[in-house]
Amino acid sequence: MANSLRLLIIEGKDDDALLEVEELREWGFDPDFQRVDTAEDLEVALQAGPWDAILADDNMPSFTGLDALRIVRSYEIDIPFVLVSGMIGEERAVEAMKSGVNDYIMKGNLARLAPAVERELREATVRRERRQALNFSAQLEQKVAERTAALSAEIEERKRAEKTVQQQRQFLEKAIESLAHPFYVIDAHDRTILLANSASGFGVTPSETTCHALTHKQDQPCNGASCPCPLDIMKKTRERVTAEHSHYDSDGNPRCCEIHGYPVLDDAGNLVQMIAYTLDISERKQAEAERKKLEEQLHHAQKMEALGGDCP
Repeated sequence: MANSLRLLIIEGKDDDALLEVEELREWGFDPDFQRVDTAEDLEVALQAGPWDAILADDNMPSFTGLDALRIVRSYEIDIPFVLVSGMIGEERAVEAMKSGVNDYIMKGNLARLAPAVERELREATVRRERRQALNFSAQLEQKVAERTAALSAEIEERKRAEKTVQQQRQFLEKAIESLAHPFYVIDAHDRTILLANSASGFGVTPSETTCHALTHKQDQPCNGASCPCPLDIMKKTRERVTAEHSHYDSDGNPRCCEIHGYPVLDDAGNLVQMIAYTLDISERKQAEAERKKLEEQLHHAQKMEALGGDCP
């Protein structure tokens, strides 16, 4: 099967161009060729390309083969350029090769034409593949450099974010540590204490301990009408809760406490945590009990006095 060949021939004579085409056909090429013989036509042909190879006569009335070479190279395209001349001197041949001609063939020895074209096409393919490989390598290196820079920026941003989170957590721990009353953050799922202050008797970095184990000294959550669990109430209402419970202090003494719970919801509205603080209202409850007792005693005394006044 013949090898297709897009061939541009810069030649002043039709007969010479046809001889060159025939030589290539006999070698196994199937040339699709165009002949031009002026610089203007050459420019038009180059713009209408692409071409696989160019054959150029070095001795035309309007311009030379080297003139044609300069025009071709100005387009910055890598096309095999073979100079075909009826006569060329040694100095001219050296000048041609230095100027970038891939090969030169004497018109009297066209048997060299097809092998030269075939070789130059092969070398042009190698150069093109090398350029593609280098271009791919350069693009890959650029992508690697860009990705490396992006990763470095992400790492630095993550470090800054982690530092900010750490600072915020430290600030939060200091803030809740400054509170005189117990403060907790409780996991709504398993009731473990995620964060607590020293006033809770537990410290600011709790382990796997539940709220009922810490405050009630029991294995099961509090329940019942007399001691409803604030977390269970909050799971139903998703709203803040206030309740009174009997908690044990760090010495194991029961204390009457007022619990204030605040819900922490996720984006779907599910309860994930409860923020709670407790106020020891034992003294207040004792004072209320004593006041109630005094009121009852006063009421009884007043009643007895009233009954005594009615006696004869």
